[in-house]
Amino acid sequence: MHSGSKIKITFKDKSRGRGQRSAPELKEQTSDYSGSDQATLSSCSAPSPRGIPQLYEEKAHNLRVFSYSELRHATNDFSRLLKIGEGGFGSVYKGSIKPAEGNGDPIVVAIKKLNKDGLQP
Repeated sequence: MHSGSKIKITFKDKSRGRGQRSAPELKEQTSDYSGSDQATLSSCSAPSPRGIPQLYEEKAHNLRVFSYSELRHATNDFSRLLKIGEGGFGSVYKGSIKPAEGNGDPIVVAIKKLNKDGLQP
């Protein structure tokens, strides 16, 4: 694989309960409110949606860019023994990344190695 290859990293979220396999299902609720109720509700509602640049700026301190060689090392050179899935777009490998500071336990990650001829753009 060469330096123009695409790779996606997904961190495992350990904050979810062990018995829960996916996020809770969201259900749309509708109710009739008077004008005064709507004003009260809107003042307590979640902030308006943010765009990608705003989210990036907000989360930038938690983001980290990995070199291709770091990803190869994390997956033992994309070892078949660490392959955990495959689809029309490429393969997914289990990997272990050292924390940015170098101290602490390695972070277990899933690394997607996209197939250049795959179905995903």
